[in-house]
Amino acid sequence: MDLQLKEGEVHIWSAALGRPAMLARLLTQLADDERERAERLRVREDFARFVVSRALLRTILGRYLDVEPRELRFSTTPNGKPVLANPYENALMFNLSRSRELVLYAIASDAEVGIDVEREGQDLEVDQLAERFFSPAEAASIRRLSASEKSTAFLTYWVCKEAYIKATGEGLSRPLNSFEVSFTGNPVLIDSEASAQESCRWSLHRIRGLAGHIAAFVADKNCSQFRQREWLEPV
Repeated sequence: MDLQLKEGEVHIWSAALGRPAMLARLLTQLADDERERAERLRVREDFARFVVSRALLRTILGRYLDVEPRELRFSTTPNGKPVLANPYENALMFNLSRSRELVLYAIASDAEVGIDVEREGQDLEVDQLAERFFSPAEAASIRRLSASEKSTAFLTYWVCKEAYIKATGEGLSRPLNSFEVSFTGNPVLIDSEASAQESCRWSLHRIRGLAGHIAAFVADKNCSQFRQREWLEPV
């Protein structure tokens, strides 16, 4: 499969994280630090999902760059966002998110990206979590909903906010209640703490068509197109 990214385009990949028969082979594609992270996961299913998601990340990025997956090296920003390391630094921007059996990847050639996915049907104390993590306006909007609507609304806010702090590279250093998401019309980020230039930099997009999951991604506004693709090949 020949993969190419146009300027101003984001590709969103989804893949199922079934446990492969050749897990040992996939481990050989990972770097030492990735294998060490995998070995720290005591639950076998978590171990397998981590290995598959990292091996698939290498496979997809390798296809774009025409590089063997095991040749890729990764680094992190000061806040822990994964990036490609020398000699492929800045060749592609990417981000990933896992939710049990599903993994999503956002990939761009010329824009920072962040992505998040959550599984629907979780048993959540929605009102308490919204009060703790969201802005007062967001928490109030959730309280006004019926019981059957609250979980979906909470997870929608959550994935949008997580995608934003992953795109900016701030990660967990940025409280989720320090900015807002508005769903009046197209979803919009409202960040009063950012400069005018920075707050206008980002665009927020819901990701549709993921059965049983809610997802969103954030990218630089110069990315005017995105394509959803499903990885169906064996890893």
